[in-house]
This record gives sequence, structure tokens and C-alpha cells, in this order.
Amino acid sequence: MNRFSLAKKKFVTSLKVIERYTNVFILVSHPSSDENAEALYYI
Repeated sequence: MNRFSLAKKKFVTSLKVIERYTNVFILVSHPSSDENAEALYYI
């Protein structure tokens, strides 16, 4: 059980990192769209 929860924690952490980099990539790709940038902060 302990090993499973540790693996789950690692998985969730990597998902958050991927999500963060995706958001940054979107911001860099569309620097002119302030509405999209503002919406990303609420995700």
C-alpha cells in the first residue's frame, strides 16, 4: 500500500509538471492573447 501511494504521488507530480510546461508553452506561443494568459492562472 505504501509503495502504491508513493508511485501515485510521483505520477500526480509529473502530471502537474507537464501541465505547467504546457501552460508556459501556450503563453509563449500566443503572447498577444492576454485573455488566454489570464485564464491559465485559474487552471
